Amino acid sequence: MISINEILGKKNVKIVMEDLYKKTYNKKAYLEFKDYYENNKEFIRKEIENDTYEPASVELKEIINYKGKRRLISSMDIKDKFISKLMLRILEKYIEPTFSENSFAYQKGKGTTQAVNRIKKYVEEGNTIVGKIDIKDYFDSINNEKLLKELANLNLEEKILKLINKFLNVKVEYKFSTYTKNKGILQGNPLSTILSNIYLDKLDQKLDELDIKYIRYCDDINIFTKNKEEAYKHIKLIENYLRKDFLLEINPKKTEITNVFNTKFLGYKLFKNASGIEIIKRFKENKYINKWKTSSLEKVNNEYHIVNEGILTQSEYTILFENKDKKVYIPIETTKILNIYSNTIINSNFFNLVNSKNIIVNIFNKHNRFIGRFIPNNTRKSSIVLLKQVSVYNDAEKRINIAKNMLKAEAYNLKSNLKYYNRRYNCNIVDKIKFIDKCEKEILRTNKHENLLLLEARIKGIYYSCFNNIIKNKEFKFVKRTKRPPKDNINSLISFGNTLLYNFIAKEIYKTRLDIRIAYLHSSNNRYESLNLDLADIFKPIIVDKVIFSLINKKMINSKMHFEEINGGIYLNTEGRNIFISEFYKKIKDITTFGNSKMSYEKIIRKEIYKLENSILNDKEYKAFKYY
Repeated sequence: MISINEILGKKNVKIVMEDLYKKTYNKKAYLEFKDYYENNKEFIRKEIENDTYEPASVELKEIINYKGKRRLISSMDIKDKFISKLMLRILEKYIEPTFSENSFAYQKGKGTTQAVNRIKKYVEEGNTIVGKIDIKDYFDSINNEKLLKELANLNLEEKILKLINKFLNVKVEYKFSTYTKNKGILQGNPLSTILSNIYLDKLDQKLDELDIKYIRYCDDINIFTKNKEEAYKHIKLIENYLRKDFLLEINPKKTEITNVFNTKFLGYKLFKNASGIEIIKRFKENKYINKWKTSSLEKVNNEYHIVNEGILTQSEYTILFENKDKKVYIPIETTKILNIYSNTIINSNFFNLVNSKNIIVNIFNKHNRFIGRFIPNNTRKSSIVLLKQVSVYNDAEKRINIAKNMLKAEAYNLKSNLKYYNRRYNCNIVDKIKFIDKCEKEILRTNKHENLLLLEARIKGIYYSCFNNIIKNKEFKFVKRTKRPPKDNINSLISFGNTLLYNFIAKEIYKTRLDIRIAYLHSSNNRYESLNLDLADIFKPIIVDKVIFSLINKKMINSKMHFEEINGGIYLNTEGRNIFISEFYKKIKDITTFGNSKMSYEKIIRKEIYKLENSILNDKEYKAFKYY
């Protein structure tokens, strides 16, 4: 029998306390609770044994979730959360092993990967039709009386049953009123995961007895058959069984019968090829993006990238990102930049927090284009430096000298890139390299700013005409440069890569005294940011373009799987962005020779910005970076 002694035992308390410490960012509150528990553990035990323990009321807050739907989230007392975790760990130990092998949610050693592998096995046996069933408002619709009856059959000590019942019927505070919850499982209580599986365990047993091929992931049930008639029959059987024996309804909007190759399973997709059935993971293969987290947050140094939809909000003293996969806490003390590439909901409390902690927030639209940046109030620019930048901009001779140096470096780096790939692939582009040589000489001779921009356009045109000679993957074909919108996969890659580089350089400029609005090669007009565009052109060929060629030629990115069409344009989808971001930051960290030393491109870019700053402030000649 599962006893209260084991739940409150020293070993269990120690393990759960350590886990609580690892997962909380409010270490002070944790240490205070640890001291409290040590001083009151015997009293707490007596309360539980005498059935006098009363959980504190739970505060509910209404938020809009990542899909725009309203959702209630709960805030539990730390003591109640700890007691719930103590029970959860012991229940998992004894009850999880009794669950059906076709149940995959919220269990150690099980998860989405194992579920999709089971699906693959079913499909390989010829079951290519899937009936997808979603239970309507599952957690809120669970019948507590029936759940307690199921718990009573699990050899639990009576004290545990009574304690669980109190957590099920907890008092709830919402919109200035208090009521007792008497239906459904409170999401936010650690026990909710295992209780949700216990409630549907008899459904799993029934499907196992009938030898139905299925997988269940919480309230998502997928059944696999060889024809639609059989799938329909199974769906009706499950629908009736849920309504009669579990008092649950299915969600007709999310219930369907389709071919397994026309849908996704838990974010994964199946493809059929000559070698058999292939599982395409949520973010492609781990060997390409081995640092990418399942929560869709990539941490690079002190910078986070958020690609999937979700909610960003303040949670006590840190930032909480939440979506349908999980909750992730972002430590504010070590975070400097947040990059948001998805439809993410943000509230004013979040901005108050990032402002107080000097965290920059960059926002991109669904077309992967940069649309805005939140800069904390504490970021200040020197008016003296701004005046100096403007005076250099207004001085025709000084401006043209900086612009010429930038364009010479850009042309040189484009040419160096072509030479590298010509040596590697024998691309037959020597004539085009010579043409850029001629353009470089014209840069030296011209003293008109508009002529520099014309030369830049000519050089880039020749450079882009070499792409098809360099690209060795037949899935990709480059016609011409198109920007808004990008008309093909390669243009989509170029635009997204350039956006990442613009953003990276902007971040480094904001660390200096330079004003990002003042550019020298490109005009400083109504754009919010311009100087980063000047500097990015120097580094695009050796960072962005090399990442693109590597992704395509190594077949790390797929022309069909990783792109989507939106309003006549071709854009990287979520998986594609994940792959590109990962490879981009690997490249930024690459070490190369710079002068007589070796350093990363990240440091070279930083050095380049300070070099330009020093040139402007001290009237020194600016010599832009050339890739040797």
